Amino acid sequence: MPNDFAHLVLAPMLSVFVERYPKVSLEIDLSARRTERGGVPPGRVTANSPELLVRLACQGLGVVAMPDHDVRSYVDTGALTPVLPAWRLPSVTGWAVFAGRRLLPVKTRAFLDMLDTLADGAGVVGR
Repeated sequence: MPNDFAHLVLAPMLSVFVERYPKVSLEIDLSARRTERGGVPPGRVTANSPELLVRLACQGLGVVAMPDHDVRSYVDTGALTPVLPAWRLPSVTGWAVFAGRRLLPVKTRAFLDMLDTLADGAGVVGR
């Protein structure tokens, strides 16, 4: 399903659907491939699109666990309310994978240096 369709058309319809059919559970996959939801309990509506999950939470369809920077504007406007402000999402690991350092192009080195600098500023640990 295309992301734009899900956000613009499907999200507003889901609140109506969930009210009409409270015993039906949905899983909405907006990616080209399946992803694992390790440790996440099933909900009435699950999706692998952060934008869709935020829109559904704004419609009152449940709780969403998102990084603060992704929902700050929604919290600031009152569209979302923090329910567990001291709880934090588990950390994740990101990788920059390349063939080798021997002939690393200058633009690749510059990009990696920028990522390193931004990670320092964001308080990323374990590099």
